[in-house]
Amino acid sequence: ILEEALPIRARARIRGFLAVGVVVQVPSADWIEPIKRAIRRHGPFPHIVARNGSARLQDRAEVGNEEIGRYLGANHNVCGISTSPERYLPSALVAGAAIRIEITTPSNKVISNVILEVTKGRPRKLPPRVASGLGFYDLCTAIRIQSSPVDCVRRLTAMTRSRSMGDPHLDDVPLVRDLHGYAGGAQEWAIKLVDDVESWRRGEIPWSQIDRAVVLASIPGLGKTSFARSVAKSLGMPLVPTSVAHWFSSTAGYINEYIKFVDTLLAQAVANGPAV
Repeated sequence: ILEEALPIRARARIRGFLAVGVVVQVPSADWIEPIKRAIRRHGPFPHIVARNGSARLQDRAEVGNEEIGRYLGANHNVCGISTSPERYLPSALVAGAAIRIEITTPSNKVISNVILEVTKGRPRKLPPRVASGLGFYDLCTAIRIQSSPVDCVRRLTAMTRSRSMGDPHLDDVPLVRDLHGYAGGAQEWAIKLVDDVESWRRGEIPWSQIDRAVVLASIPGLGKTSFARSVAKSLGMPLVPTSVAHWFSSTAGYINEYIKFVDTLLAQAVANGPAV
């Protein structure tokens, strides 16, 4: 997946050892170490910064800039890998990176190449976005040495289906097309979201084209939570509900603790995503 994300010219710059700064954004923390190992196969990196926000004092934009300046100033390559580069990586590296890439769900082409590498056979056909919602170690679990390409695809498909199944606690809510009483375009937005996600699953549009963020506001009791549950059910995605009260009741109430708690919730949603 790194080879697919790195243009040939970028690979040549890295191998040339010409003080190249590289920033890699990964979808979840379990991708950081594998990408760290993989980037070193493309060229010399004497300094790699890998951060996912778990170390509150160190994983900050103002920490580590002196080292970045020292290595780049001495004509060495430097790489930063993070789930959120702007938040966690040294700001000097983010600002001065010559190469910026984002690792997303592996394409079917990548999955096919990996299966060929591991099993010595290429799968004849893959379902659209066969790795959607799967993490790095999910892929390691599904694609196995001395297994057949057919069995690898079968495991990938089963894992993707299990990750994308709707929440069983949403059986009592209607689908968005059956909702009533939502003014201001909320229902129309939700219907379009469902249609766009289905188009994305078929590979017809990129994820970036989907209008997937919304804010609903009202006095209590008018159905905001029910709307979110209906959207999740209609999309067939996991629902990750939370609230400010939940943040405080689950921590001692200090700002740094509930920020960390929220980050953990979001990381779980991303790892099991797409999710609502």
